[in-house]
Amino acid sequence: MYNNFIKFQSNDETSNCGKRWNNEDHLKLIKYLEENKSYDDIAIEFKRTIGSIKSRVLDKIIFPEYNDDNVLELANKYSYDDVEFLKKCLEKKKIICEEKLKPKEEKVQKSKVIKEDLLEQIMYRLLIIERRLESLEK
Repeated sequence: MYNNFIKFQSNDETSNCGKRWNNEDHLKLIKYLEENKSYDDIAIEFKRTIGSIKSRVLDKIIFPEYNDDNVLELANKYSYDDVEFLKKCLEKKKIICEEKLKPKEEKVQKSKVIKEDLLEQIMYRLLIIERRLESLEK
């Protein structure tokens, strides 16, 4: 895989392979899509692979617009010819995003349990202190 990466970067047509995208690139990409430029032409313009352009479109443009019912509409809007592949990618990305949210929810639950345990320990210690004070008063 690393060898392919080097091969792409050393090729003038794909020399931006692996480089970061900036906001200007993102805006250009949206503009080119609105102009109905082909993925081939966009890849040449950005000096990236067609796969990386499609991946970027899927990740940053299509996915934010995605809901379970609009895959065909998005495929048409962004000229994604393989609707089934697009649907699988979007479903997988949705699952990954949901999984990323789970640990936060679990942390909140653990935090509540820890706080409850801590409160219980404090209450127990206060009870002991109260009993000791009562015994000293007698």
